[in-house]
Amino acid sequence: LARPIAEAIDVAQHLRAHIGLNERQSTALDTYRKGLIESKTPPARVDSLIEAYGARLLKQRAETISRTELMSAANNGQQILWEQAHKDGMLGPRPMKQWLVTDDERACPICLALDGEIVDLGSEFHGSFGSVLVPPAHAACRCTLVLAQ
Repeated sequence: LARPIAEAIDVAQHLRAHIGLNERQSTALDTYRKGLIESKTPPARVDSLIEAYGARLLKQRAETISRTELMSAANNGQQILWEQAHKDGMLGPRPMKQWLVTDDERACPICLALDGEIVDLGSEFHGSFGSVLVPPAHAACRCTLVLAQ
């Protein structure tokens, strides 16, 4: 587990140099700047605070992208492995997969609605986000799959 986390951090650091803030983050940064100016914060202090906040937002975005893409790669790789095992006759006549939520305080309603759902190995999961063969269902999704019995 430590290696994937380290890889996600490496990817995030690389991404940070090549991406910008998304619309929501840009709006948050603008709102923060306006609030600082309205509270009569000295201009040099405004610039310093905005720079620090922007850097935190950019770091957060890079980490979200890298984690989401790494989870996508891991889950797609697992799907391919299971499909090959099924083709080789190792999984029985009708293998099933089950959506597994990382069940903690950060679990989102999108994923909680799918928790435990079982579908045929080649079928998609359907939710408020649309349809996917494997997680992630959204940015920063931490869900995975298990073979269902």
